[in-house]
Amino acid sequence: MNCTADGTDLSLLEPREIDLLWAKAEETLAPLRQALAETRRSVTKHSNWGNGRVPSYLTDREAAQAERLHEACTILEPFRAEWGQRGGWKRYELCLGGHVHRQSPRCSSLHPTSATVILAELTDLTERQVVDLKGFAACTICFPWAPTVPAFQAGQKASEEAEAAKQANRCPGSGKWFQNPTRRLYLPCPDCGTLMRPTPTGAVRAHNKPKPKAKAAK
Repeated sequence: MNCTADGTDLSLLEPREIDLLWAKAEETLAPLRQALAETRRSVTKHSNWGNGRVPSYLTDREAAQAERLHEACTILEPFRAEWGQRGGWKRYELCLGGHVHRQSPRCSSLHPTSATVILAELTDLTERQVVDLKGFAACTICFPWAPTVPAFQAGQKASEEAEAAKQANRCPGSGKWFQNPTRRLYLPCPDCGTLMRPTPTGAVRAHNKPKPKAKAAK
């Protein structure tokens, strides 16, 4: 019997219920993981710069934080055990800033460094149910038939209309090259005159058309 810290028997729950509890348990570990990641970035920074020596206070902090995280992760053991006993179940994940994917098999569009989170509310749903719920956010590699689903088509149309409105409001000077022989820090857009810093390649940054000035009351 796999029980959580509060005594909940996971064997009595549906996969979606388990994943929702699992997600909450993972959230409690987020601050510890973040703190350890920041310390390790500091360790790497000291290793790569200067004389390459890492201060002892950093290595001691890293060891202590890693130990605390390892101890705290014991709250996940019942979930992992239940997952293993059942042979897993259908899961879907969101690539942060991207699309919704099947967790298994892993999508070819994802990289080892891709940041993803499990969408527990979708656990154990059919793929069609997922696309109906997520529409245009569904990955077309994981769900190649998704473009035939009305929810996907509606989301695609809304996205195209939003992009068209965005482009209609974009200043024509966006992306043009600045003439900047004196290397000035700020330059006026050649179309609308808005002052801005050039991009690293010397182009005009994307920006909207200036709003018309309100007429002064007589």
